[in-house]
Amino acid sequence: MGKAIIRQGDRTSHGGIVKEGFSHAILFGKPIAGRGHKVYCPLCKGDFPIIEGTNNHFFGAIGTAVEGMKTACGATLIASQHAATIDVSSSAANHQSKHTSDPALSTHSAPQQLSFDDKYVLIDEDSGTPLQATEYAIRRANGDLEFGITDAVGHTHLLSATAQAESVDIYI
Repeated sequence: MGKAIIRQGDRTSHGGIVKEGFSHAILFGKPIAGRGHKVYCPLCKGDFPIIEGTNNHFFGAIGTAVEGMKTACGATLIASQHAATIDVSSSAANHQSKHTSDPALSTHSAPQQLSFDDKYVLIDEDSGTPLQATEYAIRRANGDLEFGITDAVGHTHLLSATAQAESVDIYI
């Protein structure tokens, strides 16, 4: 079962707010958050990083944060949208930082060599359900077109990796 993707502006169980997200990954008008992004916590009085991220959905090498994951202060993330989800079943278990008390986690440092690859879930705007067996075209930033048919849960194919984040257009 999928869990809702966390975005900048989402809340926590401590009454906090997600302050950061990926500038190149926007979902319903807000940046998607991942492991290492900061959350303000009024209960613990400070900024704390998200310490979990999916191990099957990444932006660069950083796992995406989903509802129910934790921050370094122990707060639980609460999604404000539930249309876009990621499967985090036992075969796609969460990744938690091994050094949750490490102060270095409060600042996000990117790996030397980032690689951007992703697939998308196409959602029916009216019903909020995934578009199954739907033909689509994706126009890459360089103008190349890629075609496919969504799977049983609405996923597109995995786009080939690029060294830079890119904007894509999806046509159905």
